[in-house]
Amino acid sequence: MATVTSSNVIAEMLNGMVHGMSSVIPKLITKGQLERLEHALTQLEIGVLIGITGDSHSRMIIEGKLEAFSSLANHMFGMSLEGEMLESFVGELGNMVGGSMCTYASNQGIFLDITHPTVLVGKTRLTGFQTALSMPMLIESIGDLRVSLLLEAV
Repeated sequence: MATVTSSNVIAEMLNGMVHGMSSVIPKLITKGQLERLEHALTQLEIGVLIGITGDSHSRMIIEGKLEAFSSLANHMFGMSLEGEMLESFVGELGNMVGGSMCTYASNQGIFLDITHPTVLVGKTRLTGFQTALSMPMLIESIGDLRVSLLLEAV
């Protein structure tokens, strides 16, 4: 069984997150520079946390501004969402990207599964992980979202 300390597993998870975003979001996505963050991650407006189990025990977060998620929902479903409906959309987006990441990893021989989404609203500081690998993603005519992989050990 692979462990999160395997650089191959980490690389394929990151590739799977990018693949998941690209396969779920029907827009051109430009990846930003991968950053390594230590010990704390601050989310400013809204996001979703998905637990990852199997060959890696880690967490994935997709976060961004309310306007970016609302614009994305409008583009994908043809209607503007706000409040609880927007929060539900953010959670479901996390499910779709996480599921796509698991399928991608499976094709690479890595077994992953996801937990149910936890939607984060408002300024949130996340701790309890050793390292986060974080990447901004610019979605054409939508805005920026950030995806992060929170690792227990590296």
